[in-house]
Amino acid sequence: MRTIKLYYDDFQKQIDVLRHASRGIVIKDNKILLTYVKTKDIYMLPGGGKEGVETITETCIRELQEETGTLVSVKDLYLDIEEYFERMCHINHYLICEVKEENLPLKLTKAEIKAKCEPRWVDLNEALRIFGSYPEYQYTNIEVYGLYQREYRAIKEYIRYTNIMDTYNFLKSYKPVNEQEKADLEYMLYMYEKMGDELFKRESLATHFSSSCWITNKDHTKILMNYHNIYKNWGWLGGHNDNDKDFLSVALKEAQEESGLSNIKVLKEEPVSIEVLPVTYHIKNSKFVSSHTHMNVTYLFEADEKEELKIKPDENSGLKWVDMDKTIEITNEEDMKPIYKKLNDALKRL
Repeated sequence: MRTIKLYYDDFQKQIDVLRHASRGIVIKDNKILLTYVKTKDIYMLPGGGKEGVETITETCIRELQEETGTLVSVKDLYLDIEEYFERMCHINHYLICEVKEENLPLKLTKAEIKAKCEPRWVDLNEALRIFGSYPEYQYTNIEVYGLYQREYRAIKEYIRYTNIMDTYNFLKSYKPVNEQEKADLEYMLYMYEKMGDELFKRESLATHFSSSCWITNKDHTKILMNYHNIYKNWGWLGGHNDNDKDFLSVALKEAQEESGLSNIKVLKEEPVSIEVLPVTYHIKNSKFVSSHTHMNVTYLFEADEKEELKIKPDENSGLKWVDMDKTIEITNEEDMKPIYKKLNDALKRL
């Protein structure tokens, strides 16, 4: 599951109010269920605030039935979007749902009745067009700007998430940039055909999936590198998937945990590099780990080099921003030098 953080200009860097809400993604025949607010001529994904001791799943089911007259079953929690504004944090939990029963009586609040809210099935591409218009509202209607940006990100993430859940097709869709990637992709597809989702577990001793990232500064002139305790060398950030099939989510989580950065921008939703990497035997947590390989997927991120960095003592003992043209010479791992050059080239192509 991925977490997206949206910081608005009026956020005062202090949280006095924390609110949780659940919102449902319901798609049928390539149409998505939305709530239309007639008095404001705007759309939103159906859902609302958590009440009492409800779970986020229970909130989602209740809100959708009350707001749209649709009884759903919840299949998966795929996304949290945290919104920071004024002295508040609103955490929106997005859940993938399936229709169980339709056309039930609505149970709208007084405010929803006054706003003339009604459920509508909207073509998925049309919904993306509507919510994707959020930049038009940035200086004219900040409420709609924030709402539409949030819902647009949620639907785009749903599309990405459902696509990558089919790991074979996710890998198959990758376009190799050189002979190394062509050979490594063939190996990864072969192993996945043989072992399937077992490869997301590090208990798959010979080989397993990992996710990494190449983090640049806002000027795209420097790269954040960490001094890895096991490899005793400067390199990228990343780690094991550990049963998580969302490679991008894993790369983001590892980047945040290993650097202390809280505001990381994804420069490209798709991976920019794949590689099968040898891992030499080593000791970790007082346990001997045999030599094996990582089938790795890499993403490009951006962060503010002025933000405070925090090492993760069990993983690294140093963090620093390195001039892009110095990233090759700073590493002692010969296997990684062509990989880092490839990532620098990918960054320059953006």
